[in-house]
Amino acid sequence: MSFTRSSWIDAPIESMNRAAVLAALASAALFGVSTPAAKALLGVVHPVILAGLFYCGAGIGIALLRALAALGLDAPAARQQPLARQDYGWLAGAIALGGIAGPVLLMLGLARTPAATASLLLTMEGAATSAQRAVQEALAGEGL
Repeated sequence: MSFTRSSWIDAPIESMNRAAVLAALASAALFGVSTPAAKALLGVVHPVILAGLFYCGAGIGIALLRALAALGLDAPAARQQPLARQDYGWLAGAIALGGIAGPVLLMLGLARTPAATASLLLTMEGAATSAQRAVQEALAGEGL
């Protein structure tokens, strides 16, 4: 079994989009801070309400980023592909599971889990997702 390196791994640092790298680092930092903050707030706020507040905060953040991009932060205009009829089911599933059930279940789990365990589980989620993707790419390369 042979693994191939992606082209971005071999790219020189000068060709990387620094704004994208900074945005990714900021996103990771905010995600890392969100779990301890949620754990601290769970004694005061109901888990379902807290999940909604976190999503409202994310929406406000995206709105601010879009407003800044409109002011000319050198961001290219994104072309939007119209939704096809067969995409509606996938969109509904993504909204129901990723936008509603996921955050609510995360907050309910945080309310019942020690902070250290929750942190380890969330870290493992990223590692497991990366490992799953690596296995998928390896199997696709072998034609399986």
